[in-house]
Amino acid sequence: MGEGSATSLLDMEQGKAVCAGCNCPIRDKFLLRVNGGLWHEACVRCTMCGCSLKNTCFLRDHKLYCKRDYVE
Repeated sequence: MGEGSATSLLDMEQGKAVCAGCNCPIRDKFLLRVNGGLWHEACVRCTMCGCSLKNTCFLRDHKLYCKRDYVE
């Protein structure tokens, strides 16, 4: 999972937003912005255990982690 590039509001309105997690277009009604990248809600998951990161996430080397896996 890499860090996403900046996407203009016009690009988002035209459906050109690309998920930083899966690199697929985002056509969802809502976008999540994590560490400057745009994400599908379903793609915001811990790199180690795969759990969904709903409220908080931790970042190391451009990868997302849950708290438990981040501190290990």
